[in-house]
Amino acid sequence: FMVVTSSTVGFGDICPASDGSRLFTIFAAGVGVTIVNLFISELTALFEQRQAVMKMAGWVRQDLPGPALIDRFKLNESKENVERHEFAIGMLLDLELVKEEDVKMILERFDELDSNGLGTLSRAKLAAGLPPLSRVQDGSKQTTSPAKVAP
Repeated sequence: FMVVTSSTVGFGDICPASDGSRLFTIFAAGVGVTIVNLFISELTALFEQRQAVMKMAGWVRQDLPGPALIDRFKLNESKENVERHEFAIGMLLDLELVKEEDVKMILERFDELDSNGLGTLSRAKLAAGLPPLSRVQDGSKQTTSPAKVAP
């Protein structure tokens, strides 16, 4: 009864006659609709997860043509090579496993912690942990800066 009521307009062969049965039918229809919605939601999530796995499997198996890779990594006369981390980030972006804004935020955080500008973080700096970010309002521009860290 609940499946028929929640998935269609009903067959019309069973009709509630009393006030109590009408109230029960309203409750049962609501529960049925909720169950059908949960089922559809779970089915959609499984489908999207399967699509992501298939995309990754297809990407791993496919040949990537040279010109596409050169375009993807913006190689030109002044930039001849791709470093390991650039390749990894590029592939994560291509597979849509991360967003470009997230990568930029992480790299900005690294730059803030890299006080000597060498492109590395010392063991001592990592051992101290990452300080919480503090939001600073500067006119119309909002910037992010960590608390001071010992070099």
